[in-house]
Formats: sequence, structure tokens, C-alpha cells
Amino acid sequence: MKTLKAELAGTGKVFRFSLQQYFKSAATYVMLAFMLLGTSASIFMMSMGMDRGMSVGSEARNLYIRNESPYDLDLAQLPDYFTAELTDKSLEELLEQLDAGETSGVAVEIAADEETGQWTATAYTGEKTGVTGSEASNLAACCAALVEQARYEALGVDPAQIAVALAPVSVDVMKESTYRFPDEKDASTRQIGGSAYSILVFMLISFTTSFIVRAVVQEKTSRLVEVLMVSVKPLALITGKILGAMCLVVAGMICAGLGLFATRTVMGLMGRDTGAAGLGAFLGSLDAGGIAVVLVSVVLGYFSFSIVAGISGACCSGESETENASGGAMLIAMVGYFAGMGTAVMRAGTAVSILSVVPFLSVYIAPSRYLMGDIGFGLLALSWVLQAVVTLLLAKVCAAVYGALLIHRGEKVGLGQVLRMMKGGAKA
Repeated sequence: MKTLKAELAGTGKVFRFSLQQYFKSAATYVMLAFMLLGTSASIFMMSMGMDRGMSVGSEARNLYIRNESPYDLDLAQLPDYFTAELTDKSLEELLEQLDAGETSGVAVEIAADEETGQWTATAYTGEKTGVTGSEASNLAACCAALVEQARYEALGVDPAQIAVALAPVSVDVMKESTYRFPDEKDASTRQIGGSAYSILVFMLISFTTSFIVRAVVQEKTSRLVEVLMVSVKPLALITGKILGAMCLVVAGMICAGLGLFATRTVMGLMGRDTGAAGLGAFLGSLDAGGIAVVLVSVVLGYFSFSIVAGISGACCSGESETENASGGAMLIAMVGYFAGMGTAVMRAGTAVSILSVVPFLSVYIAPSRYLMGDIGFGLLALSWVLQAVVTLLLAKVCAAVYGALLIHRGEKVGLGQVLRMMKGGAKA
């Protein structure tokens, strides 16, 4: 029986050859440029979208206060994210000024309510204002707080007592499950972490699958693979291609990371917030141990899905079947992706524990649930062991049928024929 070492002999040669072929293609550089520029553009557009919905404090506002109360207002107590001034102009004059084109202006009138006699702070904006309703409401609330403080000061109340009297009371909402299990991550946290990780894995696998399938089919139709098989074994051939595709995907991810870093740096210098939710927040929150967990899981899953993609490509009889072959391999990846997304909001329990150790699904589920504290390291390690066993079995299948599939000519090979090849039955 041939040893694994003998089967893998020549992997380095195939790896170097595959890299040369990938980087000779113009499509590779287009993909890398897209990863670099696409990431930069997406972060920029996200920042622009955030600007449209910014709360007060993100942009300077002109605040005109018409104070009809008998109290002196200390404008120095107001936040410094808007310019405030007291005015003697009538409300009609202020509204005309705002309607004349001052899109960032807000007028606040402090006056007594004719029916109740209570003092009210009412905010006004122009017809073409760029100030949102919540922003105007916050400005009016700030002015109302000044009136409240001035009333206490007029009564001779000590400043320390005023601070106690005006201290805000926060409001919170808590579910029964959160109260009973305070250390358990809430649904939103699990969804963000689980979804971000699932997106990361799916991106890596989807890029790699298409590259491997296309490379296998092209070499098979050009008969180049027959030359390669003279000096290397089938398992070394597919392993070298998998490693070559991995380097290509890693290069793409590096380009995406560079685009993200460059854009966030430039936008930061411009004083704009690029946000930190989703995938960026998930990756940024990982420590050394978390990074190790993600890397081990992704590499195991990567090899499993890549071997499936290689066999799918070898089953093709021509380049016209490349899309179907890629679709078959991607179907398995999508099942795992939707499982990861679907279980992201599930509470820790038996169902999550079982799904965390199911091969292929565990690639998407187990690492994020471990990092969230929903499963222990023992269950995570078990998922790794099972996925490693599946990967080795796939490698054995690959060694048994890959060579025959690559030199096969004629109609596309079906699953039944592949299984017969494994048992040493019918030949391609």
C-alpha cells in the first residue's frame, strides 16, 4: 500500500506551476484589483450613507435661541458641537432667515404655554433644512435643560444639589432570558458574530472553488494534465492546485485588507466615521487565541471543499460544464453558509451543539459559537477532529478516482460511476 508521503511527492512542483499559471492570467490581476478597489469603494459609500443619517454632534449647527423666560441662560453649558447665540429677533424673522437658505440652522423659542403656563422650548427649521427631526428635538431638549438649571439657580440651590436633581435616569429593557443568563450573549451579538464569520468562510470557499474547478477543466481539456501526471501522483496534483488557489485567495484577501485600511485611514483624516459593524468588527475583536481558532477551522474547511471542487472539475468533459461543476461544489458551501446564518441567533442548546460537530456545517458554526462562549473547547476540538477525518477520507477518494477522471474523455462522469471507481470497478 502506497504511503501518504509517496502520494504527495511532487506537490511542491505542482504548487509552483499552478501559481505561475494563475499569475499569467489577466483575470487574476482584475480580481485582485477588484478586491482592492471594491473594498475601498464599499467602505466609502457606507460612510457617505452614514453621513446622511448622522445625529446631532456630527456636524456643526447654528442655533438661535429666542428666550422669553425671566431666567439668564448659561450658553457655555451647551455642547460644543453647535454654535448657539441669543437673539432678539421675532420668530417670524428667524423663520424667514431659515427659509432663505440656511439649511443647517435651527431656531428655538423658549416661551410660556398660554394654556398651562409652563415653559416650553420649541425648535423650528426651514423648509429646505438639512436638520433631521431628531436633531432639532435634541437641540430643544438642551435648551429646556438650561431653563431647568437656571430655575434652580434662581432659587439659590447649591450647584452640587442641582447636579443631583438634574442627573438623568437611564431606561433599559431586559428580556427574562438575559436576566436569568447574564453571561450569555444576546441575539444581536450572536447574529453579528455568527453572520460575519459565515460571510468570511463563504467568501474564501466561493473564490477558491471557482478557481480550482476552472483550472482542473482547462488543464484536462488541453491535455496538459497528462504531462503533469507523468511525474506526480493524482493526490499531489490536486493538493498542489489547492495550495496554489489558497495563495491566490489569500492575496485577494490581503488586497481587500489593504483597501479597507487605506480607506479607513483616509476617511479618518477627513473626520469621517467608517463604522465598525459586521465583518470588520468581528475580525477586529479577535485576540491571538481567537485568530488561531478561526484559522484552524477555515483551513480544515478549505481543504474539504477544495477537494470536492477538484473532483467536480475532473468529472467534466469540457469547459462548457465548468459552471455546472462549480455550482455543484458551491451548493454544499451554500448549505453550510445558510446553516451558519440561520443558527446565528439561536440560543446555546442541544441543537447548536449537534450542528457544531456536523462535518461541513461545523466549519461555519463551531468557531463562532465557541468564540461567543456558547460551546466549550472540547466540542470545538471534536468538530475539528471530525472535519479532519472527512478531509482525509476525501483525500483518499481523490487519490482513488482523480487520476482516472482526469484522463477520462467523453460524457460527464456521474456520481454512480465515481463510486464504482472508488471500489475499483468500472474504469473511466
